[in-house]
Amino acid sequence: MNEQLEAKLVATVGASHVLREELDLSYYSTDLSMEPRELAAWVVQPGSAEEVEAVVRLAAEAGAPLVPRGGAMSYTHTFVPGRPGCVLLDMRRLDVIHEVSAEDLFVIADCGVTWEQVYLAVSEQGGRTPYWGPLSGRFATVGGTLSNNSSFFGSGRYGLASEAVLGLEVILASGERIRTGAWSHRNSGPFMRYHGPDLTGLFLGDAGALGVKTKAALRLVPLPEATVGLAFECADFDASNACLLEMGRTELAAEVYGFDPLYNGVFADAGFSFLEGIDWTLFVTVDAANDELAEAAASHLREIGLRYGKEIDPSVPLAVRADPFGAVPQVLTGPKGELWIPLHGLFPPSKAKAAADVTMTFMEENASLMAEHGIQTSILTAANGKDFLFEPSFYWSDALGKFRLEKLTPERAEKLREVPPNLPAREVALRLRREL
Repeated sequence: MNEQLEAKLVATVGASHVLREELDLSYYSTDLSMEPRELAAWVVQPGSAEEVEAVVRLAAEAGAPLVPRGGAMSYTHTFVPGRPGCVLLDMRRLDVIHEVSAEDLFVIADCGVTWEQVYLAVSEQGGRTPYWGPLSGRFATVGGTLSNNSSFFGSGRYGLASEAVLGLEVILASGERIRTGAWSHRNSGPFMRYHGPDLTGLFLGDAGALGVKTKAALRLVPLPEATVGLAFECADFDASNACLLEMGRTELAAEVYGFDPLYNGVFADAGFSFLEGIDWTLFVTVDAANDELAEAAASHLREIGLRYGKEIDPSVPLAVRADPFGAVPQVLTGPKGELWIPLHGLFPPSKAKAAADVTMTFMEENASLMAEHGIQTSILTAANGKDFLFEPSFYWSDALGKFRLEKLTPERAEKLREVPPNLPAREVALRLRREL
């Protein structure tokens, strides 16, 4: 059966797009979590929705599990095979932006397109998607993000990635292709999500389990004419979080995010020397149609910020915006090239303090164990509209592996290539992450 399935897969997508070497299977079956799972039996790289349909049908006929994989920037096992004999779909050859409608305010893109590609294409037409990508948007794909959901650029005002979706093209387990929202009507385009029941929502945040997304229609908003940055030093973690939540409720800021001592130290070493010695900071980005509106929103947010801390140089949020998807080499490793693994949660405001307190207590209770193994931690916070995004991370010296190394600058990758495995620290860090 395996030989028959493999022959059919090769006939469908071509021999060069069916990978069977163990090194390839290991590479594509690994996410950023470092948690051991099953290896895929085949990695298949379809080049069109028609090829996806055919591969899905072949896998179904053979009874083989199937998992779609995007840019692989996940750390939650969503595309890592959980059973042997799996067909893993590498979706990155589906990389065409099909339409940008400046009049009806949508973009249709293949789900293998990266967020950076979408951002550049729609910006040329004077638009932007409401949520417009994670920090890893140079590598993260539209389909992968919609399967996992995500928060960052634009999320302070517009919420999660799923809120930007008008419709989807999906291949079901049977191989049938469907479209959702107004896009499903034979005489309509994807101008509206809620055409009948919200079938689009079924396939968002599903980790690819309910169908393989091949195209997405995303809403557009006008590209802002004015952007203002703000920054505040806060007295402590509680003050930073309270400020973030109050700002988030206004939905005036495109992004609101907080740094801890480790993140501030990293940025201080990168040239933002004013952060040296500062423990807790909050950074804000405001987008608006003109300078007057941007300054009015910034003025209101400044009033909030000054109740919780003092204003400092706003160059960090402006630098992040100047190269929005260029931070991956910094965030994929720690300050000295340590291996980095985060986890995150999204909480309503009423649960935010409890989540933060429990996490800080957990870190304090395990501080001596982590120090023994050279494990550091950091905490990134962000506003997702009114809600609270909380991302603790663990760092320790360990072999980075091919996937991480190839995302770094060549100079940094060369320095870190020979770092040896550190299995004792890895075991402790992964156990603590699971417990947390």
